[in-house]
Amino acid sequence: MRSYDCYNLETLSEAIEEMANRGCEVIFVDWIGMIEAPGNSQPERVRNIMARLKQLAITKNVAIIAMQQLNRQMDGEGRMPRMYDIAD
Repeated sequence: MRSYDCYNLETLSEAIEEMANRGCEVIFVDWIGMIEAPGNSQPERVRNIMARLKQLAITKNVAIIAMQQLNRQMDGEGRMPRMYDIAD
């Protein structure tokens, strides 16, 4: 299986479309916090990335699993992770 290096949302979208057109049923996207996307803050950029991934998953009928490490400072705080807990 081919690996793609994508650092912006447009390149990522093109790679996902190509993989879906080749018959991939599941696509894993790692380190979403490293992808350049429109937005003034990290949570806003992540929301834009996730919205685009959801749109691609629906239109291309493919499962997209996005992964990002959470900030370790929340360990032991007893609360659910939030968008701003995404690690840089």
